[in-house]
Amino acid sequence: MDFVPYRQSPDAVMRMAFTSGTTGNPKGVMHSHNTTLAAAHILNGDFGLGAADRMMIWLPLGLNWGYLTLVQSVIAGATAVLLERFSAAPALALLASESCTYVPTAPASLTALLALPQIRQEDLSALRLVVSGGASAPVETIRAWRAVVPGHFLELYGML
Repeated sequence: MDFVPYRQSPDAVMRMAFTSGTTGNPKGVMHSHNTTLAAAHILNGDFGLGAADRMMIWLPLGLNWGYLTLVQSVIAGATAVLLERFSAAPALALLASESCTYVPTAPASLTALLALPQIRQEDLSALRLVVSGGASAPVETIRAWRAVVPGHFLELYGML
């Protein structure tokens, strides 16, 4: 059987993301090709992500930010380093062994990584950008992260 491409409208629904938003009641949010791909292109451009990057993804792929990060890696031609479930020690080891350059995460993961004594011994010199979101990171956590880990730290707020 020959594959025949089908061009969809940029406004066609590409995926449905589930969120509880501010109400706490789950709801499906429909995203089109325009909303998903535009967000990925904008983030890649603003963060300077490209084919040389190695993007650590431990965010759940079933949730909006994890899925969007995977799409970003495909669009950028970057390597996606996937961790099925976040656990601080394996995550730190992968960050170092895979020479990851970009990590999108939440403050709780940063706190767990900072609690590991070996964080100061691991070679994280390739890590150029860590983006924290989902909640505001405590100032103490941000200061501690910047003191131990190289690269830029960015706190992101927004509805992806």
